[in-house]
Amino acid sequence: LTDPALLDFALDGPTPIHFVAHDGIIAIFNDGDGTAAIFPESAVRSNGDVVIVESGRAHHGVAVPMDDLVVISLPNPDDPEARLPVGVAVRTLDGEEVAAFAECPGLHGETSIGHDTIAFGCTDGVLILERDGDTWTTRKIANPADNPDEARVGTLYYNEASELLVGNWSRQGLT
Repeated sequence: LTDPALLDFALDGPTPIHFVAHDGIIAIFNDGDGTAAIFPESAVRSNGDVVIVESGRAHHGVAVPMDDLVVISLPNPDDPEARLPVGVAVRTLDGEEVAAFAECPGLHGETSIGHDTIAFGCTDGVLILERDGDTWTTRKIANPADNPDEARVGTLYYNEASELLVGNWSRQGLT
């Protein structure tokens, strides 16, 4: 171990909020303009290249790197003032859209489950996005029908050793 030191690596982005590392690749989502900076972990020490992927506009979003693709949040197309996304798009690092899933209103919170699955918190449940080769599919774990307080999952965590997916249930507890 050595004393901590500031590295030469630096990124400029308006309001960088979500930092996601997945299989040796890092994504930092900039809420201020809706872009995501994608780079390998090794770039931090070597001042390597950073790829910028656009989501469409500023919002409180997230990006998850997956090999040569990125899963990036979709801003609400019907309400330019909405801060939370409505789903996710799978894009190449050149920005080409491979698939889109606008079925997660109020998207907030994500976690990777292994290499090819990601869970996202939505106002109406949890969206599970799965990849099988070049095919992407989703399924939804719906909130209970009797939800008088309109509780929701907004933070997720997956523990590989126990194979448990855990989320907050608003301020009421865990799910």
